[in-house]
Amino acid sequence: MANRAIFVPRGTILGCNRSVSNVTTVADYVNLYINTAPMAKSIEISPTKSFVEELEILRKSLRDCLDAYVQRLEHELDQIKERALAHGTPEPAATHIRDLRDMISLCRTLEIKPDKGRRKDLKKIDSLIEELSVIVANWSK
Repeated sequence: MANRAIFVPRGTILGCNRSVSNVTTVADYVNLYINTAPMAKSIEISPTKSFVEELEILRKSLRDCLDAYVQRLEHELDQIKERALAHGTPEPAATHIRDLRDMISLCRTLEIKPDKGRRKDLKKIDSLIEELSVIVANWSK
């Protein structure tokens, strides 16, 4: 089946800004698609190879997101630690002692199973850090 004419509406294809009025054959359409497709890394005949490449891109995106997420949480933990140390010297106020006791209790009652790698455990940790941040933020008021 060589160079059969196909119907292509006037306008743009796949978000490209080129006019498609001169596309009259399957080969023209394929050339236009391959040359303008945003995700195409290379011309692949096999959809399996293309899918595997996309999986690798997804894996890298996952790692990048996780790294950014962990960095954000660790930064928040560092801020909480700095504020606790700053307000703990020389002698913390009675309200701070009560808050510190509550924060210790919150940390000790956190029930997670890190070996399972569940999203729900990450949510629990994120919620705990948020609660600790709120408590520490109230110290300056």
